[in-house]
Amino acid sequence: TRRSSDLIVDNCSTDGTSEYLDDLKKQHNEIIVVHNSENVGGAGGFSVGVEIAAKETPDNWLFLADDDAFPDENMLQELKNSYANLDNKEEICVLCTSVINYEKIDFAHRRRVKKTQHGVISYEVPENEYNKPFYLDEASFVGFAIRASLIKNIGLPIKSFFIYYDDTEYSLRVTKYGKILCIPTAKMHHNVKSRDVGVSWRDYYSVRNYLYMLDKHYDKKY
Repeated sequence: TRRSSDLIVDNCSTDGTSEYLDDLKKQHNEIIVVHNSENVGGAGGFSVGVEIAAKETPDNWLFLADDDAFPDENMLQELKNSYANLDNKEEICVLCTSVINYEKIDFAHRRRVKKTQHGVISYEVPENEYNKPFYLDEASFVGFAIRASLIKNIGLPIKSFFIYYDDTEYSLRVTKYGKILCIPTAKMHHNVKSRDVGVSWRDYYSVRNYLYMLDKHYDKKY
């Protein structure tokens, strides 16, 4: 198996990206490029990527990121150093970064879950906890490092989700086996603007996937 590689999933692009990636691979043999024959959405792309990467490096960690996210120069080193100093390494299944949106923390990417008499509540980890590592329940795939050995237990991200909640649902599976730890000093930048208000095709997947996730992971009384 390979020691480490960069794996890029080309989700059936039609804008010249496919050709660009093939040229890039010729220059860098360590890069793995996968061309999907159809657009399977962000969820499908992550599912394909995780499956291949787990086979390539089964004893390593897999680092996931969106194609429009970029790291601080020392991001991976921050994760590595923080993990090396942990006393409970065997309990940690996922290490994640903080997410920075135009120089400000995007709290929506790192959340916790609690059950109340009125139902399940998902809430953002407050800013005052970002001064040191903290545990959480839900993490987006923007800066998400997972043990490859865990994949055989929890499976792959749900490809049919297409978009939205694939990472949230995956996080909830992770927490059944171990802990998710955020290292705030490790930073991924994800500069996105708020989506225009209005109904679109995306909302179908958002509502459908959210309801599926609740049904799968929580008691029916919630």
